[in-house]
Amino acid sequence: MAIRPLGKTTSGILTGLLTGFIIWLVQQLGLFGGLLENMESASYDWRIRQTTEVPANIVEDIVIVDIDGRSLNKLGAFSQWPRTHWAKALEVLREGGAKAVGLDVLFDESRRFPEEDQQFIDATRRHGAVVHAIVLTGADDDNYLYPMSREPDGFQTSRFTTETPDVLKYHLNSFERLEPAFTDLLNAARRVGTVNLAPDRDGVSRKIPMLSRFNEHVYPTFALSIFLNKMGLRDSDITVHPGRIEIQPRDGQALFIPIDDAGQMLVYYHGPFKTFRYISFSSLILGETRPEFFQDKVVIFGASAPGLNDLREIPWQASYPGVEIHANVLYQLMNDRFIHEWSGLQKFFYLLLYGIISGIVFTFLRPYGGMIAGIVMSLLTIAAGFIMLAGPGVWMPIVAPIATMALTFMVRYTSRYSATARTRRNIRTLFSSHISPPMVSDLLRKPERLKLDGERRNTTILLAAWANDPDEQNLDPKKTVSALNDYLTTMSKTILLNKGTLDHYQGSRIQAVFGAPLDIGNHAVAACRAALAMKAELARVNPRLQKKGITDLQQFIAICSGQVTIGNLGSDMLFCYSAYGETVDRVKEFLPLNETYKTGILLDEKTTALAADGIVVREVDVLKTDDGGDERIFELLEMSE
Repeated sequence: MAIRPLGKTTSGILTGLLTGFIIWLVQQLGLFGGLLENMESASYDWRIRQTTEVPANIVEDIVIVDIDGRSLNKLGAFSQWPRTHWAKALEVLREGGAKAVGLDVLFDESRRFPEEDQQFIDATRRHGAVVHAIVLTGADDDNYLYPMSREPDGFQTSRFTTETPDVLKYHLNSFERLEPAFTDLLNAARRVGTVNLAPDRDGVSRKIPMLSRFNEHVYPTFALSIFLNKMGLRDSDITVHPGRIEIQPRDGQALFIPIDDAGQMLVYYHGPFKTFRYISFSSLILGETRPEFFQDKVVIFGASAPGLNDLREIPWQASYPGVEIHANVLYQLMNDRFIHEWSGLQKFFYLLLYGIISGIVFTFLRPYGGMIAGIVMSLLTIAAGFIMLAGPGVWMPIVAPIATMALTFMVRYTSRYSATARTRRNIRTLFSSHISPPMVSDLLRKPERLKLDGERRNTTILLAAWANDPDEQNLDPKKTVSALNDYLTTMSKTILLNKGTLDHYQGSRIQAVFGAPLDIGNHAVAACRAALAMKAELARVNPRLQKKGITDLQQFIAICSGQVTIGNLGSDMLFCYSAYGETVDRVKEFLPLNETYKTGILLDEKTTALAADGIVVREVDVLKTDDGGDERIFELLEMSE
């Protein structure tokens, strides 16, 4: 019944490979509402909150000029602000020596006040380090926003796009429209950048598209454009590769920005709302903040006022200004702090490896041991996820591996339970008529002890038969069969009660094995005790047999000990748990000697030696064996106990 170790290992490996592939497929197809992906994302958010080192002080290198509630109260509704406010703000920043400025605001051309637009354009050009925002969107025919076949007229495309290899370009997020169409303002800027955000399926912004495609052109994200502006880098300093953006400054160390196949980067959020310095827009316009405060700083304009629809959900909190997302991206570029995500191929092979390990572990452990191992594996996986994120900054999956382990656990132990149940049914079916119910129960508790495919065991064989043949009395066949069944039933019960295993019947002959399939201690003593009990039972069964016409029935019993080959023998049509070998042949030769020596129970020398002081015997004779040796035979008289 035991499975060879190599076979068990192979079975575990195959199970692990299958479960790993299933979990990977569930993830890829987003089955069950993307449950695994959502759980992994939630675990990532939790790890981010636990492992991120929030700056002890507010970050001053990046200043967010905030369109907040205070600004709206002091300057009026945002839609009514004159463009002169923006021109004045840029002039203050130019005077204060701001290193770079980004405006996370979309400006359409004003038809009513073109002179104000011109002031804004001139202020943008005079500052010389301004990045304006663009947004790439899909078409919306219902609102007459049709797909655009090219950039807006007059837009200086070549100044603002990035060369990208085709192997990556055509995997980037592609859009049908570029807005706004205020080309004079955009062209006055040093650079432009997309303010597109790409929330995950659960609505949380964990990544940002560093590169996006429109009309076969690739545009960098807003924060990347500000960074290039701040560092004074040229387009020739940027090289885009699959999996990374390489920035090689003229003086200094190269910066490698990790991106996925769609050109997206994980945002390293440095903390909750207002981790960066916030200044109210109204404070800047009304002169409440001195210009020199902005010396050598990067300034980003954005909105935190709820009515301006620029609040997003991030791993830290559910309502977070989009402008601060761009500030986080810029800050991680400035500090070379990135979170690396495994590629799809790495995740796939990791799940397969995790499945293989789980399959092997659960193959060799019992269920309770497997449960403990599963808990330990889960805790180690979670710990590894924390360590990898906190240390080298790697998002190591934990939910899919644990799901793989759990599925492997279910498959392995369900399979083992089914196999064990099937084995127990087979054992019960096969042995319920061979051994006593207590022995069947004992065997079911540890079925691995049973070796139906054959084994060599030291046993004692008992063979009993009628001494006088009823057929010689010319009895009715029905009475003969009835008498045989009565006799065999009585003797079989006696053998089972004495821990014997019924081997087979042949006419009035009944053969039993002691010491297989279970170890019963001294099998020779057990066989002798069974033989004497059979003798006593015969005295009680004889009166019943006499009523059936069989008078003064006697029986001969022979008992021999030695090695036998035992197992489930037979053909495709009929099997029987039986023994064969030299010991079985010898007991058959001993049985008729009872008639010669006028004895009832004969023992061979090995049985007598094994039973030792447990029996009382009489030596009957010494026989010559086939090899020329001597063998003493004994008559069993009684037990000495």
